[in-house]
Amino acid sequence: MIRRITYLLPLCVLLLGNCAQNDVVVPGLDDPKPREVSISFEGNYVNSATHNTNNLYAHHKTMGVWAWCNGMWNNNTPILNNHIITYNENSSAWTYSPTLLWNKGGHYTFFAYAPHNHQSDASVSIDSQTKMLQINNVALHGHNLQNTPSNTMKDSFMDSPDVDWMIDRNGHYAQDAESMNIVFTLQHILAKLNISIQACDKLMASSCISAITADSIIVSALPAQGNFSQKLTDTPALSSPNDDTTEEWTTHSPHLNIKGTNPGNITKEPTYLIESLLLPHATSTESIITIYYTFHYSDGEKEECRYRMPLTEAFPRFISGHSYTITYTIYPDQITYLTNILEW
Repeated sequence: MIRRITYLLPLCVLLLGNCAQNDVVVPGLDDPKPREVSISFEGNYVNSATHNTNNLYAHHKTMGVWAWCNGMWNNNTPILNNHIITYNENSSAWTYSPTLLWNKGGHYTFFAYAPHNHQSDASVSIDSQTKMLQINNVALHGHNLQNTPSNTMKDSFMDSPDVDWMIDRNGHYAQDAESMNIVFTLQHILAKLNISIQACDKLMASSCISAITADSIIVSALPAQGNFSQKLTDTPALSSPNDDTTEEWTTHSPHLNIKGTNPGNITKEPTYLIESLLLPHATSTESIITIYYTFHYSDGEKEECRYRMPLTEAFPRFISGHSYTITYTIYPDQITYLTNILEW
């Protein structure tokens, strides 16, 4: 009996000890490690949809991202520094490495542009204080998306060697956002020029004319290179005098020519011959639009014609984030045109 008491006493002491220490924090049990949640990006949206698609991955597969978190290191030292974020088509997700985790209680700011500058010769930077973006050595090559006859514009910019630069002008702010995915709103910072041509009803009804062809159209002396320095937090508005006079672009090398051809016949519906990106700039009087077109007569004869006009007559200025359209109409003795400008 004494032997049994000797074995039970230590057990009782242990049980009493556990009861007395219920309020003691046991690391890893009473204070488990906080759940780690990664910072992720998704569904990035292009403001003012282009060609009826407003998802960034329809334009570019990469972004460059800066991010800051108050309370982590120096506030001016980004936790993401022009980091490349890539769209994975297999998973339909934006990915990057190494993955960052949300810092509970942190105040985050994110800024982005697209595509990441490793895809071009341009250099991109951001002011750590103002969070305004700078893109230098932007170059255009006069690529024309309208290489084949079409009455409607093509669906995307994916085949274009000219980079359709976009930025998030306001950035994205997050606090204690452990379950939030970062979504940027991207805005175009280039302009776009569209030129279409059509024939009037009288010509189309004429029995003397079998066809009218637009042999080529050339827009000359456009700037080929430029630097962008962000000054506005939204796409410049045509209705705002302040926006219209704010210079975010400096351009040079005015030797870019854009050419469009159309082997098909002109109809009474607009056929787009040119759809090209432009550097925003004040139009020079040296920029000329030249249209070569031909009347094909029923007797087998043909008449080759040329029409020229300064680009300044249509648009004295191109500003960021806007699409400029000229629609020419051929008449028996003249050509007229209409213009249109839309936020892009």
